[in-house]
Amino acid sequence: MNVFLDLGTHYGEGLENFCNLYNIDETWIVHTFEANPITYDEFVKKYNKRKWVRHHNKAIGITNGFVILNIETLTDGIQTGEGSSTVNIDKWNPWNLRERGAFKNQIEVESIDFSKFIIDNFNDRDYILCKMDIEGSEYDVLEKMIFDNSIDYIDHIIIEWHSNFFDNSSEMMERQIKIQKILTDRNIKVENWK
Repeated sequence: MNVFLDLGTHYGEGLENFCNLYNIDETWIVHTFEANPITYDEFVKKYNKRKWVRHHNKAIGITNGFVILNIETLTDGIQTGEGSSTVNIDKWNPWNLRERGAFKNQIEVESIDFSKFIIDNFNDRDYILCKMDIEGSEYDVLEKMIFDNSIDYIDHIIIEWHSNFFDNSSEMMERQIKIQKILTDRNIKVENWK
């Protein structure tokens, strides 16, 4: 079975590109995850041409439950979800926060243990392509997947890294390099996105 997992779908821009690039069609199992309910609602309203795609208004995390989502609000007052994140804003680089919109609103959103989702729904014989753009949560999620071996279900992963978001960006870059090496050593194709 061919599977595409779109983590951090936003308005579906990446989903469209990946469907075209990898010939993803109704023969694939496709799940999209978008934590921000504002962005998710806009995406679902616009995205109706592929009825076989399963959409989830949930955050990707390391446990099942609920987490706080920081929602970016631009200077014009629009809550876009451009950089909405479950990472505590206190850990972010102050320069990066000044360059972005304000994170004035926090809401509680449902989160899933991504490792458990993988293990419960797929097997290691499936071909799994995963796009991951989860605004800083990728480090904890991938490290847990490595620890519990659910990462071995993934064949190809395309990740947008966010080390520059953090005030300890050099430490986060070291984590990134370590994660990438482990994935490559496990014969998982790894690409950077954006």
